[in-house]
Formats: sequence, C-alpha cells, structure tokens
Amino acid sequence: MILGSAGLIPGSVDAQRALLPPPITCDDPVAGVWRAHRYDPRAEDWALFTLTITRESEDRITGTIVSHMWSGSAGDYSPPVCMPGGMDYTVRMNASGTVNGQRITFGAQTYRVVRASCPIPFFGYNADHFTGTIDETIQEFQSVNNDGGRDINAPYVFRRISCGPPPAGMGPLASPDDAR
Repeated sequence: MILGSAGLIPGSVDAQRALLPPPITCDDPVAGVWRAHRYDPRAEDWALFTLTITRESEDRITGTIVSHMWSGSAGDYSPPVCMPGGMDYTVRMNASGTVNGQRITFGAQTYRVVRASCPIPFFGYNADHFTGTIDETIQEFQSVNNDGGRDINAPYVFRRISCGPPPAGMGPLASPDDAR
C-alpha cells in the first residue's frame, strides 16, 4: 500500500492506523504489547515501535521499547534492500512510567543497538519517551514522543496487539511485515 495513493497523508494519524493490526481487548487497560508504525516524510524514514508494558502497581509500569527504523519512501512500509546512504536499525530500551487513569507516560533513558541490517557510519539515537492517553473503546494509546532530538511532540498511535508477551511472529524484533 502506498499511503498517498490510498488518500492518506504519509505520517498522519489516519495513515498510522491503516498500517496497524486489529486491536486486542485485555482485562488491564494498560498492560500488554502495543505497536505503532509511522512514516516521517521530512526525514524519509520509518519507525516501527513495540512497547511491552507490565503493570507494577496501580500507578507504576515497566517494560521495554523496541524501535525498528529504516530509510525509505512512503511505499516502503517494510525495509527495502540496503542502498548507499540508507539505514536499518533496531534498538531496545528498558522503560518505566506512570499511570494516572487512562493517561500514561512511558520512557527510557538509554538504548542498545540490537540489530544493524544497513549500518551508517555515524549512528546516534535518542531514547524515546511517550506520553498520552489510552482510549479503551478502540484499544489505542494516542501519544506524542519527546526524545529530546528529532521527535518533539511527534504523534504516534499505538494499538494493543497482545495482552501478554508478543504473539508468535510479532515479537519485538519481528519483521515489520508481521505488523500489518
């Protein structure tokens, strides 16, 4: 699917929703595995985020953030073949946050590269920090990312895909093709 050809503005909330799998309803409104898939037309790159959230208490959560990012056009919703100047990285972050009703914050301080399928000479990454509200009626975490770098109040729509660990084939390091 080329987002623009479907009448969707690449990077928009509606375009993000179109790339996500159907939602899963769980007993806990926060815990589980959440997925976001977003194209940034300014940088001509993609990000596929997987949040795995565990509730520690009524108001505390912990887990991981896995970010798979790659260079490409609006039609490259999965990584293309590595080209000169392109990149394809996966990073993992231990994360924690707070819950206040349906409002959550979930972020990390550091990251670790777990895969560099198309490395670039000088790779740097800013740990992600998502803040937003969970809409239980549609099982979405509507958030913004503030990583202190390129993503300042950048909108991301997460959809819950599992109540527990990621389902087979949709683990945090799975192919983006599995997320559609």
